[in-house]
Amino acid sequence: PVSDQSKLFARFGQSAVLWSGALYVFGGYDQHGFCCDGLHAFVFARNAWVKELKITGSAKARYHHSAVVYERSMYIFGGRSDSESLEDLMEYHFD
Repeated sequence: PVSDQSKLFARFGQSAVLWSGALYVFGGYDQHGFCCDGLHAFVFARNAWVKELKITGSAKARYHHSAVVYERSMYIFGGRSDSESLEDLMEYHFD
């Protein structure tokens, strides 16, 4: 990125999808081994990460999950939390 104003620290086991000129990254675990539940976007035209996106409802922290884009949404399925295997489905509307 052009500056260090906003950046995403190292992640492992996260998912990522492309939508409308941006890379959306969800979950994973960080360099300290903490399981993450944040959604971040990197906007290619600005060459910068935007602040963590707001999610309504509760998104359980997870890693090693799957994510796809269908129509105008990002769907996240399954994965693993710190204590259990997950088999749920979450939806993030890009609008």
